[in-house]
Amino acid sequence: MVRAKEKGYAFEDQELRKGVRRIAAPIYDYKNHLAGCVGIAATIFSFEIDDKENLGRQVIETAGRISYGMGKPT
Repeated sequence: MVRAKEKGYAFEDQELRKGVRRIAAPIYDYKNHLAGCVGIAATIFSFEIDDKENLGRQVIETAGRISYGMGKPT
């Protein structure tokens, strides 16, 4: 949990389902409360472990845009 908070996203490597990796980042509302998350999931064959940092950045950016659209304070 702490690592996810530091990085800005959570990463899961085949913990919920064998052969699937996931990355998710939080979405915040206008009160800066957690409103949900946005993420990706893909098979280990199309989601290489080396892609984790790049995909993490993309998920954080997307979550930030959604949060901004929901009025999250900057």
